[in-house]
Amino acid sequence: MIDESTRNARIQATLDNRAGHLKPGMFVTGQVLLSDEDRIIPLPVSAISYAPYGDSVFVVEQMKGPDGKPYRGVRQQFVKLGVARGDQVAVVSGIAPGAEVVSSGAFKLRNLAAVEVNNTIQPANTTAPKPRTTDEVDRPLHQAPGPRGRRQPGDPDRRPAVDPHARRPAVSAQRPSP
Repeated sequence: MIDESTRNARIQATLDNRAGHLKPGMFVTGQVLLSDEDRIIPLPVSAISYAPYGDSVFVVEQMKGPDGKPYRGVRQQFVKLGVARGDQVAVVSGIAPGAEVVSSGAFKLRNLAAVEVNNTIQPANTTAPKPRTTDEVDRPLHQAPGPRGRRQPGDPDRRPAVDPHARRPAVSAQRPSP
């Protein structure tokens, strides 16, 4: 366990001390060598599709349709996750560094769907998120319900989640760095 005030850790070790240089209770300075194999790829939490059968992300790639024409589409890729910190989660395995990953709008997608990447709105991606204050909120998330507490057919929250006239869902994507 690491002491937060001193950032020191107390450990107990068994060492080869044939020469007798080390005495019981002595303090030592040590180094921990980490392998390069523990590389992770940080992604926004919104990029992960959590499911009982496994967590996955959608990777944007150039694909070929049934007619042989190329298009930009997504492929669902299962990933193994590590620890989460703030708005980020560590991907331990499953995607290569530099892959273009859908970071928002993934709930609208299915495997091999055609997409149009629109990065005008990016999800939060910070290790230490802070809640918004009341001064930062422009308007309430939902308007008040219609008369007698019932929702009416024109209330803003009754809009379809996906534009029925759109050919491709617009998604945000990013290339994570290793």
